[in-house]
Amino acid sequence: MEDSSFSQIKEADVLPQFSVPSHDVIMRYWPPPEFERNTVAFDEDQQREVEEALVIQDAIFDLPPITNFETQDGMPYQNPPKIEFQGYIGLTYKQLLCQTLDDDVIICIPLCSVDWYIAWVF
Repeated sequence: MEDSSFSQIKEADVLPQFSVPSHDVIMRYWPPPEFERNTVAFDEDQQREVEEALVIQDAIFDLPPITNFETQDGMPYQNPPKIEFQGYIGLTYKQLLCQTLDDDVIICIPLCSVDWYIAWVF
């Protein structure tokens, strides 16, 4: 009896290609001496156009300082985002959907049963 909860790959199936990296990577102490380095997305000598590497500071730069005795549930950001990623991760779910789909005309309608219903207007 086969378990339908797991997908199986047959010998003749072709696996999809790895996607091309979108951001650079900062590598420190890599690879460990026990392993060899394998690059599967592109040749290492090949010139590639990628975004600058994301680091922890990109995610937390604009967060306000807090203490263990903080009483507020939410706090406004002290600084505007410096890069697109900071603005993106600071969005609420509703803002994310409405901003991402901004190419079309969108109406966000509050409903009782769900948080927001998004309708495309053509």
